[in-house]
Amino acid sequence: MSSFSRWKKVELLDLAEKLRLPNVGNNVRKSDLIAMIEEHLNVLNEPLDVEVDYPELKSFYDAIVVKHETEEAEAEEVEGEEAEDQLPERVLDGFNKLDFSEESDEDSTFKFAFEDYLSDVAVQVQKLNESLQDSLSTIQSVDALFYLVEFYFVVRPLVARQDAWLSSSTLVTWAVFSAGVPALVGYYVNFIRYELPEVQVDPMVFHLAKFLVGLGILNVELDASGSGWQLFFKLGLTSWVHYLGQLPLVFGLVGALLTIYIF
Repeated sequence: MSSFSRWKKVELLDLAEKLRLPNVGNNVRKSDLIAMIEEHLNVLNEPLDVEVDYPELKSFYDAIVVKHETEEAEAEEVEGEEAEDQLPERVLDGFNKLDFSEESDEDSTFKFAFEDYLSDVAVQVQKLNESLQDSLSTIQSVDALFYLVEFYFVVRPLVARQDAWLSSSTLVTWAVFSAGVPALVGYYVNFIRYELPEVQVDPMVFHLAKFLVGLGILNVELDASGSGWQLFFKLGLTSWVHYLGQLPLVFGLVGALLTIYIF
């Protein structure tokens, strides 16, 4: 197991930035980030200064030393066993070298194969678990869960009503004001576009815009006047107020707080 496995992803991102690793985004998986950091450290000509500049890497280099010592001890043990095997065997007169062991070669082979299989399964389960954690521990995953919840509360009453005009106006209004407008604002008002050019939409601006849009919709006075698109969106906004209420505000605020925590 890597010495970085217990690190938080934000700590790994800080270390990657400190090491000046190129092309490291916030959406990179934790396992891939660990691999990139270890690969960078292993190709260096000499270890970094863990006393002054990089004290956080002391455990990494200590693990390398322990691994090296363990490999040397195992190599010496193997050499000792090979030397013993090469000694001349002395067979006493009147005795033979029959082996009456009850364990057959087939049983031994099966035992080792089964142990290897269990070990492989454990490794794969650990990798899947880490992959799932990395997938769910992102702003994008949290936003996806939020939108699934909103979609459920929007669609549930529409299914009961069976009104095509109401359904279309509600879904279009929800998509435009809950996702489209915040994404557009976060795209053009992007304070991290130079620091993280791979992030197209500023997550903090996105969630604040979502919060403000939801707050504005709850406080706007809606009536049945107008025609065409005006009436279409007014009907959708009315459904928004009845079906979602303060849910978009809560999700926008939580998303902003998570952005502060992660970044």
